[in-house]
Amino acid sequence: MADWVKVTGALSAISAGSRTTVWGVNAGSAIYRYNNYDGNPWTGIPGGLSDIGAAADGTVWGVNGGHQIYRYVGDSDGANPWKGIAGSLARIDAGSRTNVWG
Repeated sequence: MADWVKVTGALSAISAGSRTTVWGVNAGSAIYRYNNYDGNPWTGIPGGLSDIGAAADGTVWGVNGGHQIYRYVGDSDGANPWKGIAGSLARIDAGSRTNVWG
């Protein structure tokens, strides 16, 4: 069995979409994506979430403190990388763009 490697950071929720893509949120609702390609492992993403779910197909879903649901659309939506989705959840996880649990 391989040894565990410690990764710096302090997150309250984390979700691994794949071996190279990990998303998380901290206690202050800040959103981060793991990318260790440039030497800075965590990149801040605009917005604020209380829970996050990343799928293997690259789709990322989240909920905020008000239980509103969002899907990450990246830079395609200008300044706001999150699209609001109808409904209300306290927690979320994702298997793909169309398979989401809350």
